[in-house]
Amino acid sequence: MIRIDNLHFSYPDGNFHLDISELSIKQGESIAIIGPSGSGKTTLLNLICGISRPQRGDIFIDDLSINTQSEKALRQYRIAHIGMVFQSFELLEYLNVLDNILLPYRLDKTLRIEKETVIRAEDIAKTFSMEDKLQRYPSQLSQGEQQRVAIMRALITGAKLIIADEPTGNLDPVNTNLVADLLLNFVKKEGATLVTVTHDHTFAKRFDRVIDFTQLIEGEKDV
Repeated sequence: MIRIDNLHFSYPDGNFHLDISELSIKQGESIAIIGPSGSGKTTLLNLICGISRPQRGDIFIDDLSINTQSEKALRQYRIAHIGMVFQSFELLEYLNVLDNILLPYRLDKTLRIEKETVIRAEDIAKTFSMEDKLQRYPSQLSQGEQQRVAIMRALITGAKLIIADEPTGNLDPVNTNLVADLLLNFVKKEGATLVTVTHDHTFAKRFDRVIDFTQLIEGEKDV
């Protein structure tokens, strides 16, 4: 599903660099990436999604070479094929829950909102116990509910790759367990690949594989 070879990335000021010699993630795997703050975990997610570009090396999702695509092509690919869960939720306050879930379809003209699309959104909302809140706005939701909406938005297109940056980082223990159950169970059911950055080692233990980012950037093989 994902293959990275001889990756090097640095910011223009030269105060940070990231080097990964090799990383492979199989289709359908759930991966938790752990490690100290500031080590580059979020940067790695951005590189996989094509938000950032490496100075050298190769990043492939299936057979698509991410770092050789145009910005327009990458944007369309992300919207249609990668579900992204941001740490800060990134919900639009002027849209209700249903429209926030359907947002990828508003951003990409190649995606059409049809009756089946809305039914899928309603079904996902029911799975996440949010079916009675589809007409509410983000300001009317708790943090746990907002995070569930952010995850549902990432799942709506049926993407086979879900990228999540600290999806439970802003949640209390009860909501952390609830969101973890919902996210892991749903991607397993859909056969999707899940790559998550987390500082919660208890959450990380529930994944198929845990990658220690410190070892990864030191060039460990087959992590």
